[in-house]
Amino acid sequence: AAFNTALWRLRKLLAREPRSDGGQNLRTYGSEIVLEKAPWLTIDTHFFASAVKQRMESESVAEVSARMAVLESAIRNYAGPFLEGEDADWILEERERLHSLYVRAESELMRCYGCNECYEDAIAAARRILAADPFRESVFRSRALLFVLNGQRGKALSHYEQWRAAFRAELGIDPMPQTMRLAEDIR
Repeated sequence: AAFNTALWRLRKLLAREPRSDGGQNLRTYGSEIVLEKAPWLTIDTHFFASAVKQRMESESVAEVSARMAVLESAIRNYAGPFLEGEDADWILEERERLHSLYVRAESELMRCYGCNECYEDAIAAARRILAADPFRESVFRSRALLFVLNGQRGKALSHYEQWRAAFRAELGIDPMPQTMRLAEDIR
């Protein structure tokens, strides 16, 4: 009964769009439920994935500002882990796929900002990645380098010490040798 009520509510929401034909693009076929594509319907996860993939495949230097704008827009629309709190296999797979795309998009944005010497923006992108994935060492190293390029060597070293302590406390291991070498090089 709850399931049928939820379907009824979804159809009612879809029916608000005059082009939806009364919400009939949400169809049931036995035990399957299908939301048929419609030109007026935008699905956030599809928009996010296609925007990221489109921009990641575009390599033209002339398009860097356009690439950054699309990535910024896609990232702003990323609402966090997909269906957080649910643990069905298909949900976990989709959550991981979208999380990987998010990290990839933020990493590309960080790289674009860094190449354009927008170090504060690049550092902010690195912070967002580390907030979602705190032990991604490659991003941590990039952030440390960005701090140095931004004239903040002390901040790079203090962040390294804090991060290394958290890494050891949480995982019981030291950072990778190249991460420790980078800290020494910064010193």
